[in-house]
Amino acid sequence: MRAHGDEYKTSAALSNPSGPSSSSSSGAGAGKAKCYSCPAEGCRWNRRHPRFQALKSVVCAKNHYRRSHCPKMYVCGRCGGKQFAVLSDLRTHEKHCGELRWLCSCGTFFSRKDKLMGHVALFAGGHAPVPVAAASPSTTERSSRD
Repeated sequence: MRAHGDEYKTSAALSNPSGPSSSSSSGAGAGKAKCYSCPAEGCRWNRRHPRFQALKSVVCAKNHYRRSHCPKMYVCGRCGGKQFAVLSDLRTHEKHCGELRWLCSCGTFFSRKDKLMGHVALFAGGHAPVPVAAASPSTTERSSRD
C-alpha cells in the first residue's frame, strides 16, 4: 500500500512505481553517474591518468584538490605545528588535539589506540603499551618534549 492512498496518484505514476525521475534516466544514459576529476596534471584523479579513479562529488573534488595541491593555510592553535588546507580537517584535528591518552614503553604518546597498536606492531621487539593514568599528562610535560 502506498502512502496517502492511490487516489492521490495519477495513473501514470501508479504504472511506474520507481518514479518519474528514474524514467528519464532509464534510457540511453542508464548507469552513467556523473564523475568528477582533479584538474592537476599527473594526479591519479585526473581524467587523463592511466589509472584514473573518479571522485564522487564536487565537494570531494574540491577537498581533494585543496588537500593535495594547495598550500596549507590553516594552522592548529593548540599544537602550532599541524597545518591543513581544508578548514574541516582543522576542526576535526582540534577535537582530539592535546589528548595524549595512549603511551608506549619508548615514551611516545598517542591520541588513538589503533595508532599505538600499529607503532607496537612496527617495533615488535622492545615496544609495549604502558597503562596511562586517567588524567592526561600536564601541558608542561608535553611542551618540554618539543
